[in-house]
Amino acid sequence: IVLHIFIMFFIMYYTFKDGKVLIEKIKAGFPLQKHRQDALIDQFNQVASAVIYGTVVVAVLQAVLAGIGFYLFGVPSPVTWAIVTLVVSLVPFLGPFAVWLPASVLLMLNGYYSGDNLILLRGIGLFLYGLLVISGIDNVLKPRIIAKKARVHPALVLIGIIGGMNFLGIVGFIIGPVIIAMLVTAYETYLHGRSEEKPAGQ
Repeated sequence: IVLHIFIMFFIMYYTFKDGKVLIEKIKAGFPLQKHRQDALIDQFNQVASAVIYGTVVVAVLQAVLAGIGFYLFGVPSPVTWAIVTLVVSLVPFLGPFAVWLPASVLLMLNGYYSGDNLILLRGIGLFLYGLLVISGIDNVLKPRIIAKKARVHPALVLIGIIGGMNFLGIVGFIIGPVIIAMLVTAYETYLHGRSEEKPAGQ
């Protein structure tokens, strides 16, 4: 893990330092007109920023909803656990269920072994609330936010997120939608190129 973190920061440093030069070299090898190259680069930037923006916005919203749920269902220190939920919501393979699921199970076990039906019902309620509300908005709201900011259809964004994570792991969470958006932009560029090549009147 330490080695991977070192490599990540090493690459990030030189990407920020020499990023513009690298982009110009990549663009020089593209068999496209300059305005088409700029369209591809702009689309890449828009999707990457949209994925980060959508992830942060949804994580904050999930943390707020989790805090409300923890308070309503009697979980101790709801603000603290809401902050923990915010942190884990930013990690794709963890997500908020890493917090609300153990909390609901503990409530249910506590209510079952103590014979207190109210605590048992609170645990069940928190489980349903976490499943349908806290984690549920991730699959509904995040693709919409990313799609609106990146100007890509929400269904394609969802396919990119799921497919990217299946093939590339955590990195695929960001790379997946970017690849989908780049393919869409490349296809649109191809269509525009064909229309420009057609003689007038056809």
